[in-house]
Amino acid sequence: MLVSLVLVPLVLGVMQVALVMYVRSTLTAAAAEGARYAATLDRGPAAGVARTREQVDAAIAGRFAAATTAREGVVA
Repeated sequence: MLVSLVLVPLVLGVMQVALVMYVRSTLTAAAAEGARYAATLDRGPAAGVARTREQVDAAIAGRFAAATTAREGVVA
């Protein structure tokens, strides 16, 4: 009984950290995919944002992509 008071919060904490890392990794991969898609011929930032939102919707809840924006930049 005493062990469960320490073990349960520890396990739940580890699961929460794993979930946050999964969401972060998924959003990063979706943003990279959207940027690659937008960088192809005859596509612009709006197409990249749409592709990113599609990727996020397919992997996790769409609310994570609600604030997705795009802007053009220069790669050095």
